[in-house]
Amino acid sequence: MEQKIINGVLAGTIAGILKDVPDSIFHNVLKKTDLTFWDYAGIVMFGRHPHGFWETCFSFFFEIVFSILLGTIFVYLVERLNLKRRLLWGALYGGIVWFAIRAAVAGFQIKALLHNNLATSAANSFNSIIYGLILGFLVQYFEKKTF
Repeated sequence: MEQKIINGVLAGTIAGILKDVPDSIFHNVLKKTDLTFWDYAGIVMFGRHPHGFWETCFSFFFEIVFSILLGTIFVYLVERLNLKRRLLWGALYGGIVWFAIRAAVAGFQIKALLHNNLATSAANSFNSIIYGLILGFLVQYFEKKTF
């Protein structure tokens, strides 16, 4: 059991950070997206977009904590449902989580997160699927390793 938690934490952390690289490029370099994943965390925590370096760091930290939680849940789902194709299920899991979060935003009418342009929605769904692919790969990899 402890090994599964370690696998979920490691996979969730690495996949979360790797997911944030293209997210940052789309937002900060290409200026194509309105929101990053850490903006979601910041808006949930502060009720507004994070202001300044330290609030952004705090938001980023909790976005990674959320990625760890999702990674741990994925590890247990894979075992419980006896799923074999980790990459496929990971990609599906990432897409479903993104869709569920968007549904919660719409359902709870979180105004700061409600209106996205097409580029933001497409990039966030793409990055969520990438997160799931990386998560599935890492879970499969870590299952063969012992720490």
